[in-house]
Amino acid sequence: MTSLMKALSLLVSKHVPMHKARNDSMVRMIFGLIKLASVQLTSLARTFDSQAKTSSTTRRIQRFFQSQDINWNRLLGLLLPSFRCPLRLF
Repeated sequence: MTSLMKALSLLVSKHVPMHKARNDSMVRMIFGLIKLASVQLTSLARTFDSQAKTSSTTRRIQRFFQSQDINWNRLLGLLLPSFRCPLRLF
């Protein structure tokens, strides 16, 4: 994990309570989405710095979204401080 990823992980952990492993997964997904500009899970899984097979990482991402309740408006506000969404995204 790069120093920028670690800094984002620390920032996210202060504002969005979740287990450290889930926090790490979220940060990796954020960086992967920025790098790819795509939401295809297999492409996103390939951006994870992992020895695991792409299919295993893809399943990890799927499990993350199935089990993690995320306040997307809060997360966007954290990542983009000037962002203020008047609508509920999900």
